[in-house]
Amino acid sequence: MRALPGVTAAGATAVLPLQGRSWTGDLFIEGRPDVHGRELRHQSITAGYLEALGVRLISGRTLQSSDRADAPLVIVVNATLARNYFSHDGPIGRRIAFERFGEDALATIVGVVSDEAQDGLGAPIGPEVYDSHLQEEWSDMAILVRSTPAAAIRFGRAARRARHRPAPGAV
Repeated sequence: MRALPGVTAAGATAVLPLQGRSWTGDLFIEGRPDVHGRELRHQSITAGYLEALGVRLISGRTLQSSDRADAPLVIVVNATLARNYFSHDGPIGRRIAFERFGEDALATIVGVVSDEAQDGLGAPIGPEVYDSHLQEEWSDMAILVRSTPAAAIRFGRAARRARHRPAPGAV
């Protein structure tokens, strides 16, 4: 999809924004037992998802195609999580877990992004993490594409053709 003419960003997610559904887990921050068990939203995404949605990078980096199953676990957090739990020392390089607990489940925070609407445009934003679908695989993913206005008209046909010949590991 990213290779199609006029596409400026493309990515995929296990849960589309504004659907009113999400996966949640219990937050565990290494060295912070005072926050263990607080509810945390999470999304499994591909590289390019945040850019396709227009979510702004605040610090660090977004997820990359190199964040695979054989690489160290990494996550990106939203601004609300960073502000609520790391207001003094910042979250980059800190390790947290969600859903499951144990040393092997700790993921290193590599980036902070702006908040995205979760349950509705006027609904409060909660703490959220994004993990690489290559490290937490999901079978069903929705593809998001950002394109130039001129390309949007011819994009539908090209996208249908591209959908039938995906490259391994590519979006």
